[in-house]
Amino acid sequence: MSVELAADREVVDCLILGFNDLAVDRYERMVRSMGVESGAYRDLALALVSHQGRPARALDVFTDLHYEGRPRPASPLHNSDFLWPTIPYLGSYLQRRGLRFAYVDRLHIESERARLRAMLRRGNIRSVAITTTLYVIPEPILELIKLVRAESDTVTIIVGGPYVTNNTRTLDADGQQRFFKLLGADVYIDSSEGEETLARVLGALRTRGVLDFIPNIAFARGGVYVKTSLQLESSDLVEEAVRYELFAEDIGQFVSLRTAKSCPFSCAFCGFPIRAGKYRYMGVERVESELDALRELGTVTTLTFLDDTFNVPKQRFRELLRMMIRKRYGFRWNSFYRADHGDAETIALMAEAGCEGVFLGVESGSDAVLASMKKTVRRRHFLRAIPLLREHGIVTHASLIIGFPGETVATVSETIELIERTRPTFYRAQLWYADPTTPVWKRREELGIEGEAFSWTHNTMDWRTAAELVDRMFLAVESSTWLPQLGFELWSVFYLKRFGMSVPQIEAFVANFNAVIKARMLASRVRPSESAPLEFAAEPELMDSLRVSAQFDRGVAPRAEPVARYGGRAYTDAERFFGELFVGFDGRRLAEAGPAPGERYVSRSRIITAASASPELDALSVLITAFGITLLRATGVDDIPLLVARPERPVLPLRLRVRSDQPLRARVAEIHEQRAAAEAHARFGMRVVSSELCMALHGATRPRFDALLRVEDDGLRAAVDDLSAAFVLVVRGSGAAEIEFTLAVAASARASVVVDPLLDALVAAIRAVGGRAAPGVANPQSSVPGWSADVEQEFNFQ
Repeated sequence: MSVELAADREVVDCLILGFNDLAVDRYERMVRSMGVESGAYRDLALALVSHQGRPARALDVFTDLHYEGRPRPASPLHNSDFLWPTIPYLGSYLQRRGLRFAYVDRLHIESERARLRAMLRRGNIRSVAITTTLYVIPEPILELIKLVRAESDTVTIIVGGPYVTNNTRTLDADGQQRFFKLLGADVYIDSSEGEETLARVLGALRTRGVLDFIPNIAFARGGVYVKTSLQLESSDLVEEAVRYELFAEDIGQFVSLRTAKSCPFSCAFCGFPIRAGKYRYMGVERVESELDALRELGTVTTLTFLDDTFNVPKQRFRELLRMMIRKRYGFRWNSFYRADHGDAETIALMAEAGCEGVFLGVESGSDAVLASMKKTVRRRHFLRAIPLLREHGIVTHASLIIGFPGETVATVSETIELIERTRPTFYRAQLWYADPTTPVWKRREELGIEGEAFSWTHNTMDWRTAAELVDRMFLAVESSTWLPQLGFELWSVFYLKRFGMSVPQIEAFVANFNAVIKARMLASRVRPSESAPLEFAAEPELMDSLRVSAQFDRGVAPRAEPVARYGGRAYTDAERFFGELFVGFDGRRLAEAGPAPGERYVSRSRIITAASASPELDALSVLITAFGITLLRATGVDDIPLLVARPERPVLPLRLRVRSDQPLRARVAEIHEQRAAAEAHARFGMRVVSSELCMALHGATRPRFDALLRVEDDGLRAAVDDLSAAFVLVVRGSGAAEIEFTLAVAASARASVVVDPLLDALVAAIRAVGGRAAPGVANPQSSVPGWSADVEQEFNFQ
C-alpha cells in the first residue's frame, strides 16, 4: 500500500514506513540463539510448527493448506492485512501542518518493498520515518534502514516509537550511544507520543535549520549522537482526529482506531501508563463523528478499538454503545474489556451494538496474585463476565501471565481452574517478563527479584518453573483453546470470520495446529535438538485433520478424534495415572551414576525360538518381568523404574516391584495389567515422568530410569536415547521363529557384574516362565555374588 504522489517531482517531507514482519525462519534462528531451553524460545515454540521444512505460524500453515489445489493469492493471509494504524494518525497530523507525506505499508511483502525502492529512486523524498510500535528486537528496523540506504544516501532516516523509548529509559548514556549506533538512523524521537517532535524535525529539515533546540530527540553529529532535553508532549484527540479520506484507497474492511490515550490504572507489571501520561478519552460526539467518517468510506466492516480500557469510564461506554445502536452502523467490532467495569446490562448492549469479541486481561485466577499485580479486577469478576459474554455470542480471549512475584504452583492451579470453569473461547499464558520500566521493579529487593526479561528468579518462583507451568497449562486445559501469539492474535479470529469461517471452524483449525505442537512436545526425545528443535513429523491422521480444518469450505468437517488424543482431559488423566504409579517410590538407583560414553560391558547375543519365549502369557510382559528379576539379582533393588521402547510407539514408563514371595506367573500378570493401563496414556508418559513438577503435584518423586528394554523389529530401531541407562536389554526379531537378546551394562553400574551370566540367567528365566525346558542348554553358572546355579530355584518359577 502507498499514497501515490500528486506529481513525481513534488518534494515529500516524510515517507512513513508501516509494519515490517521479520521472516519467521530468521526470527526463529535469532531466538534459538538464546538457547532452546530459554524462556524466550520456549514461549516462541508454542506458536510454531515445522511446515515444508521451515518454521511456520498458524496463518502461514493455513494459507498453504487452504489453497492446496487451487490458485493462490498474490500475498498470503497475514495478521497485519490492514492499513497500519500509525500511518493514518501520523499522516493526518503532518498534513494539518502543511507537511507533505507519503507512506508504504506491509514491507514484508516484496511488491511493497519494490514500491518503496521506486519512490526513493525518484530523489524527492526528504526523510523516511520508521515507527516501532510492535518491535521488540532491532532486526526489522535494521532491515528497513538497510533497504533505504541502498537506494538513497541523502534521505534522513528518523526512528521513533516504543522500541526507542523503552531502550532510552533502561540504558545508561554509553548504552544509549551503542543502541543508536547499532541501528544507524540519523534522528531518534524519544517521546511517548512523538507527533509534534516529528513535525518540528521535518520543519527543520525543510528549512535546513538546526536540530539542537528541538526537544525529545537524539541526532548524529561527528560520530556521536547528541541528545536534547526531554519535554512531555500531548496531542489533542479531538483536534488531531484521523482524516480517513486521505487514505480511502487503501482502507478496506478493517480499521484499528483509538478513542483514548494511556490507561487510568497502574498494574505493577505494565509500564505503559508511566510512559503515556494522564488518561484522556474522546467524548461520545467525537467518536460518533469518526464512525460516521468510516461509514462514508463504504468499505469498512470490522473495527478494532485499540484503547487499553475501552469500557472505562462505565457511563461513557454505555453512551457509546447506545449511540452505535441508534446509528445502526452495522460494524462488527472488538476491543479490550475490563471485567470489573461492566455488568449484564452493559454486555447485552455490547452485543446489540455489534461487539463480536473482547480481549480480557485476566492475568491470574488467584486473588492473591491479582492483588500483588495491583489489579483492581478479581476472580469473581471473571466468573460473572465470561459466561455472560459467551451467552451473548461474544468471543472471549483470556490473557494470562505466569510467574509474577507471589506466584506459586498452587496459584497457577487456581488459574487453570478459573479457565476450565469459565470456558473462554480462547486463552493464552505467557511467562512473566521482568521489565525494569514497570512499577514492580521498585520493589525488586523486597520481592527478591534477580535477573530480567525472561530469565529471572524471585522469592516464590524462578523462570524455569514458570515456563514448565506454562507448558503444562498448554497441555492440560480442556475447555478453552490456546491462541498462538506469533502472527495469530485475537484479531486474526475476526479476520478469518470475514474470510468466511465460523468461530467453531476457527477453533477447530487452531486446535489441530496446537495438537501438532503438542505431538512435537511429546516426542520421545526429552530435550529438543539445538540445531532443529521444531523438526517433527506428526502422525498422518493428525496432519490430515489439520488440512481438512484449513480447507473448511470444501464440505468436509475435520474428525474430532485426532485432536482429542492430545486434549487437556487426555493429558490430565495421563498425569494422574503416572503420578499415582510412582507414589511411594523411594528414588533408589540401580547405578550411582549414568555411564560415560564407551563405559559399557556388552554381552554376546543369545538367540532362542520365538515359541519358547511366547507361551500363553503375553510375550512382552514375560520379557519385562524376567528383566526386572535379573536387575533385582544384579543390584538388590526391588523397586525398579523401567522404560520400554518399541519402534513407532511412544516410550512406555513402568514401575517393577519385584517380590520374592510372589509366583512368577502372578508377577507377569501384574506387569501385564500395568502395561495395559499405561498404554492408554503412553503418548504423555515420558512428558509426565520426566517432570519433577508434574510428579510432585501427585505426591510422587521423579524416577530416574537406569533400565531400558528396547524392542527392535524388521530393522527399525526404537526411537530413544539409551545412553543414560545403566542396564539396556535389546531384543530383536530375527525371523519368524527366533528372538535375539543383547545386554549392555554400564561400567559404573556395578563393577562386579558380569554381563554374560546375567544374560544366561535372563534367557533361562524367559524359557522357564513358559513352562518349557531349554533343550540342550545346561543351567548357566553365574559369577554374580549371591547367585545360585539352580536357575529355577533362584527365580522361584511356580
